[in-house]
Amino acid sequence: MIFFQSNGIIVNSDGGSSDNTKEVFMKTNTNKVPKISFDYIGLPGKGTAMLSILELARCVEAEAVVFFLILT
Repeated sequence: MIFFQSNGIIVNSDGGSSDNTKEVFMKTNTNKVPKISFDYIGLPGKGTAMLSILELARCVEAEAVVFFLILT
């Protein structure tokens, strides 16, 4: 179900997790919304991962960024 028409992309930033996050993310059905996953360089953690996504958004001149955190 898509609630808006956009040129959006779903992004996963991974700081070296050992729980197969990237593989699970890339196998997830996003209903044709493009997705990318990348490894960032820096201290591991949610804050650094979020910062790397904000840097990506700045580079592509994104109009908005939305974060969804899944806490387990």
